[in-house]
Amino acid sequence: LLESMVQMGVELVDSRHRARFNSGPGRRAFALWTDLYRRGLLPREVVSQGFQRAIELYQSGELAQVASGAEFLNTIQTNAPRVAAATEPFPPLVGADGAANVAVMNLAVSRQTSRPKEAVDLALFLTNPANQLRFARAARVLPSSQPALKAIEAELALASRSGVKADLVQRARLLSAQTLSHAKVLVPADPGVKRLQAIIYGQLQRAMLGELSSAAALAAAEKEWNAYAVARWP
Repeated sequence: LLESMVQMGVELVDSRHRARFNSGPGRRAFALWTDLYRRGLLPREVVSQGFQRAIELYQSGELAQVASGAEFLNTIQTNAPRVAAATEPFPPLVGADGAANVAVMNLAVSRQTSRPKEAVDLALFLTNPANQLRFARAARVLPSSQPALKAIEAELALASRSGVKADLVQRARLLSAQTLSHAKVLVPADPGVKRLQAIIYGQLQRAMLGELSSAAALAAAEKEWNAYAVARWP
């Protein structure tokens, strides 16, 4: 949800962690998601049961599309081969600037470690292009090293042109690799982001269920977040 709001031009918080999302773009985003839900274009169960329920609905053929990673297709092929046969991977939705979201993980070295050199050496070993390439091939993920990513993308592209119909997961992985060229972290891992996510999603649920208008729900989210932010960052 936060990613889609950023793609729609919403600034979530300012430098002092105070809410900035109760804005024109924020109100349009809340109104859009509320409208989709009330018109029956989003599964009713997702409000209370979350993403896993959406996965189950897709596998049963009751949901037309779902946003997930390429490896999710392995589960579909195992649990619902007929649905997998009718499934086609597509690039993720993007905002006006064409940027897709990317989820990143970091290796960090604590300042309190008694072995900083060894820790840094390990991080460099894990992230160098050769080892990233080996890891990406073994784990079927995308590497974080540019040379390794180019190699993986070339391998996937070659396989898709080989004359044999490319595996569904393989085609999805190629799309993912190509997407990384215009991807960025849309929602930085700032302190309190999980609380922000819970507050915004909770108030959006109230709008979807008709307890509040979408504008009133967004204002309630702003008030709730700012109360938290003032207490944590005076």
